[in-house]
Amino acid sequence: MIKKIFFIVAVTVSIYANATVVNTKDSLYSHAQRIFTVSGFEELEPTYVNGAIHSGSWKDNWFVNVSGGVSSFIGSPIGCNDLFGRMKPVMQVSVGKWFTPSVGSRMVFQGFSFKDSENASHTYRNYHTDLMWNLTSALFRDDNSLRWSIIPYAGLGLLHNDFNDKNPFAFSYGIAGQYRISDRLRLTMELGGTTTFKDFDGRGDSREFGDNLFNLSAGLSFSFGKPGWKKIVDAEPYINQNHRMADYIAVLESRERALKKKYETSVEVAAELRKILAIEGLLDKYKSKIPDANFDGDMAGYSDVPHNDYSGLNSLRRRLGMNRQTNNPEGKHTDNKQGTDFSKRSSNKHRSHNSNTNKALADNECIGFPIHFFFVIGTSNFTDQSQLVNLDEIARVAKKHDLCIRIIGSADSSTGEANKNKELSASRADYVHSLLVQRGLSANRMEVVAQGGIDKYSPIPANRQVAVELFYRLD
Repeated sequence: MIKKIFFIVAVTVSIYANATVVNTKDSLYSHAQRIFTVSGFEELEPTYVNGAIHSGSWKDNWFVNVSGGVSSFIGSPIGCNDLFGRMKPVMQVSVGKWFTPSVGSRMVFQGFSFKDSENASHTYRNYHTDLMWNLTSALFRDDNSLRWSIIPYAGLGLLHNDFNDKNPFAFSYGIAGQYRISDRLRLTMELGGTTTFKDFDGRGDSREFGDNLFNLSAGLSFSFGKPGWKKIVDAEPYINQNHRMADYIAVLESRERALKKKYETSVEVAAELRKILAIEGLLDKYKSKIPDANFDGDMAGYSDVPHNDYSGLNSLRRRLGMNRQTNNPEGKHTDNKQGTDFSKRSSNKHRSHNSNTNKALADNECIGFPIHFFFVIGTSNFTDQSQLVNLDEIARVAKKHDLCIRIIGSADSSTGEANKNKELSASRADYVHSLLVQRGLSANRMEVVAQGGIDKYSPIPANRQVAVELFYRLD
């Protein structure tokens, strides 16, 4: 038997080793490693879609322009003076927004005074809305280092002459240059013109275009809102990487299933081996060589659970062999058909003390440790049907050595009402009692106790149990 146990120990340790150590020669693992090594899952450097940008919020990329310079009126009839002879100061204020790095619009107020064909000075006001095209950004869209911008524009508006109260429709056009000092400040220079009907100055045909205002100005442009643009990241490299990751995950999942199966097998083998060692009285000697499986899934990771490593049966066998001598050495069952009450049994009729009195066991002292049986919450059903094996061994040992049994049913006090827990604990104890009766034990030699809800053990599920205690005699 010892040789068999050593063999099982060796097999169990081997199974656990295979279940916890990755075999680097395994084809699945090697394939996964190749995927990881060759393709790589490191962080990618972003690449961008050529010419694509994020439009951003409507609050972003606004600007205010303030500038001043000179203007000159050239009309039809042209009158007596040249372009330079008709120069007058001009002021210009505009508010606008860039919708893209190359397209924007603005609203402009422009005015001061002008000289007509007869060199008479008049005040005027010019209101127009322009569409702007940043030629530099369009041509060099991926170059963020450029500071100069060339911006043609064209628009529509109205001119007002305070002298004759004329408000003709007008076209505006021109070209602006900008130099970026910072993200929010630019130096600007602009050459522009406005063309309207010939009667703007009071002379000429109102049905024909011919009067023009030309201006040259310089100033500053201030940006507000969030400046700049976000490029659109090219998603294709990330999509390809996700596909590789999906393949890699599939390989790992396959590997996990294989390891899980090995582990489950090893746990089952280890549990059965511990039972065998406990029954044979060798658990204490060899338990350090057997990987310890958790109590169950609900109690995994907890140590403060009822002591139930089958040492009750183990201790029972040791003590019976060492400290007591039964009057039934052949192991025959001595329960009579009338079911003699265990409380009336005489200790002198059934056993004698060994000379080693310091090891003697009192009649009403539990032999070894209680054997615990655990139940599903709210029911009288075992959490694991493999617990029936322990009942078989209890029945065999109790019959062989003419023992008494106390069956203590419990429920967890944190669940349900007290009356319900009392009934549930009694139901569980009665269930174990019936199973032992089925295995040939007399009901008169068993005591059933229902102690209701308890909170003795942690975690909570450990309190949903029946404890079986074995005695030489119960008083």
